[in-house]
Amino acid sequence: MEAEAHSTAEKIFFTEEGHENDLRPDNISIEVGKNRYKVDEHEQFREAILRQLLMQTQGLSAELTGSGSYTDQGYVLYTFTIKGSDITTVQYYIVDDYRYCLIHLTNFSEAEGACEAAQALADSFVWAEE
Repeated sequence: MEAEAHSTAEKIFFTEEGHENDLRPDNISIEVGKNRYKVDEHEQFREAILRQLLMQTQGLSAELTGSGSYTDQGYVLYTFTIKGSDITTVQYYIVDDYRYCLIHLTNFSEAEGACEAAQALADSFVWAEE
């Protein structure tokens, strides 16, 4: 369900129904942003995101992994997972010309349902025509 108290026009947050008032609920946020890359330059986009994540995790006790694939809709998809001792975050970047959609999962409980929901959102995402 949408966590309206935490959502903005730029970023929508979701939590599992019944857990919206938990101290640290698993949650998924979705936002669309702009970048300077065409979709056929997606590897440069990936490298820029990877550099940013490496800087953010420097000095932390966390493992960063990544992979590339396609969504069910055929869009380029980069998935980055940061696994810490008490939290896992997974960032799904769907890439298009000069824009991206970021689906960001924050998983405190390690529940598979949260991962499945985030992956389903990535796979069902369709760009609106401008």
